[in-house]
Amino acid sequence: MARLTFTSMGCLLGLFLLAAACSSSQEEALAGGGAGGSVKISISANADFGALTKAVNESEYENTDNYTVQILNSAGGVATDMDGTACDYTGADLPKTIELKNGTYTAKAFYGTEHDYATTEFYVEGSYPFNINGGEVTSNISITCEPTCGKISTEFSDDMADYFSDYYVVYGVASTGASIYWDKDAADPYYVKVDEAGEDITATIHFTRMADNLSSTIERTYNLQRNKAWKLIIEPDVSSGDLGISITIDTTVNEQDIEIVVPAEWI
Repeated sequence: MARLTFTSMGCLLGLFLLAAACSSSQEEALAGGGAGGSVKISISANADFGALTKAVNESEYENTDNYTVQILNSAGGVATDMDGTACDYTGADLPKTIELKNGTYTAKAFYGTEHDYATTEFYVEGSYPFNINGGEVTSNISITCEPTCGKISTEFSDDMADYFSDYYVVYGVASTGASIYWDKDAADPYYVKVDEAGEDITATIHFTRMADNLSSTIERTYNLQRNKAWKLIIEPDVSSGDLGISITIDTTVNEQDIEIVVPAEWI
């Protein structure tokens, strides 16, 4: 009878230890420890802005070897792999496979410096959220990076100087509060940061008539999308017998909206 009792207690003890081990493994997995999986990441970039004259070498932004690639944890910090190494790479040294613990992650790639507006550089970024769940191999995570800006430029026709002593444009961007001054002699396009959904840019055209030195302004609003470009073409118009302004917006995709604006009053 004593032997049977001892054996029963041994069985109960074994079951208890087994249950404790299973519980520990489950907790470890839920906490992101122990079991994990691997991830494969590829990156591509799209930063061509159409066919307008390039102020910078935009093809440089298509070379993903120059990009920073990171895997972020659920708190937004740089994650570590199974060996405890920070998941922070360049596109050139990105591992073919990265081993991670269970958890929620975001793969992010980026290049350049972000400004509200600039003529010499811009910023591109892409991200991809994913999960690792015990032993799962997550493949074909492809990050597409695009600019966080659009590109604008202004072209004054040569004969503006025949009719106006001064002329320039001030562009306003609501999301950043940027005020961009385009002088009549400026040439380089601006890369302008805009909301992810795109936004309206206000163009206030200032001009001073040569004949009597009187000034006036015209305000127009045009939508600008990320990774898109347009050019405002401004020239004098005398077709009606009165001096006016012709405004053409060239989006370089076979679309042109043309306005003829004749000021009713001069200040």
